[in-house]
Amino acid sequence: MSVEDGLSAKAIGQIALMQGVVAQLPDQVSVLSFVAKGLSDIPGVKKVEYVLFNNEETSSLLKDQPEDQRHIFPIEYKQSKYASLIFHLSERSKFDQYAPYIGNFTNVLAVLFEERRQRKSNEALLENLEELVDERTKELKEEIAERKNAEAELERTRDYISNVIDSMPSALISVNENLEVTQWNLKAEEMTGVPAPDAFGMRLDDVFPRMEKDLSLILDSIKNKEIQFERKKEYEAESGTCYEDVTIYPLVAIGIQGAVLRIDDVTSKVRMEEMLVQSEKMLSIGGLAAGMAHEINNPLAGMMQTADVIENRLVDNIDMPANKRAAEEVGVDMDAIVSFMSARGIPRMIHAIKESGVRVASIVNNMLHFAQQSDHEINISKIVDIIDNTIDLVSTDYNLKKQYDFKKINVIRQFQEDLPDIECQSSKIQQALLNLLSNSAQVLQQTKVDNPKIIIRALIEGKAEDKGAMIRIEIEDNGPGISSKLVSRLFEPFYTTKPTGAGRGLGLSVAYFIITESHKGKMWVESDEGVGTKFVICLPVQQTLGVENIESKHNSVNE
Repeated sequence: MSVEDGLSAKAIGQIALMQGVVAQLPDQVSVLSFVAKGLSDIPGVKKVEYVLFNNEETSSLLKDQPEDQRHIFPIEYKQSKYASLIFHLSERSKFDQYAPYIGNFTNVLAVLFEERRQRKSNEALLENLEELVDERTKELKEEIAERKNAEAELERTRDYISNVIDSMPSALISVNENLEVTQWNLKAEEMTGVPAPDAFGMRLDDVFPRMEKDLSLILDSIKNKEIQFERKKEYEAESGTCYEDVTIYPLVAIGIQGAVLRIDDVTSKVRMEEMLVQSEKMLSIGGLAAGMAHEINNPLAGMMQTADVIENRLVDNIDMPANKRAAEEVGVDMDAIVSFMSARGIPRMIHAIKESGVRVASIVNNMLHFAQQSDHEINISKIVDIIDNTIDLVSTDYNLKKQYDFKKINVIRQFQEDLPDIECQSSKIQQALLNLLSNSAQVLQQTKVDNPKIIIRALIEGKAEDKGAMIRIEIEDNGPGISSKLVSRLFEPFYTTKPTGAGRGLGLSVAYFIITESHKGKMWVESDEGVGTKFVICLPVQQTLGVENIESKHNSVNE
């Protein structure tokens, strides 16, 4: 608008200039202060005041001023009211010319204040949102960390439980209601040769065929929620007849159908029980033999004493006065009696009776010594005496049914002279030697070897005074020998090559146990098929010593 129109160019320029400046001012108060000061120069205006929007304050400023001397411009945007500019007028007619420009300017201020309010609100909202995001991010990080810790703990627990299950000596297998494998521990892998990944999801009888007979028992356990047992279940393996205990536990969790199978190998336990039964039986037989020996001793002593009296009266002292008186009383000549007895071989028979009596007495004494000696008594013994007594005992063995007679075997003794005494449990050593001799004799009889013989050697390894001195005993026969396949299992309990019912397979294992465990010795077998078999025993002279110095070639077949 030009000056010719009655408006001041300076005033219009001032308004325009302020519009460009207010946007640079920092806050609402500074803007209003600047504007109030600048608009005070408008023609017809004495001064300009501003108030932040407050009706009461505005009214108080204007209560004594006539309306024609004032003019109010509210600064508001829609529903938002920010402030008011109060113009105190000196001449309204001049002021009214500028009122439209001032009104437009106040609208610009209202827009500016609204933008700043919205910007501040948005900034506050954004700041609040960022805080919320930061807080939620922190919470999420904590939740993620907690979850990771929980997952790690769960994994550790799972690994721990898995290690516990895999470390158990029992096979643990779990199945669902369809008899599909859901758990398969390391022992189950060893029993079946099937790795766990291959077993999962398969039917139990497909990966563990010998459990097929137990499937109905498993289903009954799942259905009735009852524990099922099968004790000493027998099955055949490469090593022979084996035994296992099967226990079936139903899963009792709500909504879960299945069962856990625990399978324990009790073969050693069953065999040990049988061995204990056999041992008790042998103890009973030993007690019976001792009682019988005592009972035999009494009449035997009477027989031998009577034989001595007869020999004394009729052979050694035939001319004693009592004999002559008795002959005269019955009218018999003593010379005739002597001639008669000689002709009938009575002196020879009496001597044979005495020899047989001595023989029987020796056998009975051996039986008593073998049956009564304490199993735990370590004594100083002569190994030659132990061997001789054992041979005497086994020589009495005769099996009428099988026509087996040890006396038909040629027993050759080859003992080194001056063998030292050894510390041992002589009854146990005798038991071991008895088992070995009986075994060799039975093999020789069963295979009907011509001219059967057993060579027994006893010699010392090292010097008697040395700490590691050993007594070496060899029992060699000329039987058919043993194959290398069987040699490795010869000392296993219950392993036997005899027909069913002919033996329990305990003799050699008991002998091996006596030598290696009870006496810290060594025992092995050397055999060539078609040539013969030799059992070798090495016993330390002193039981407090070991057998570390035995050459490695003497290691037993079970090592």
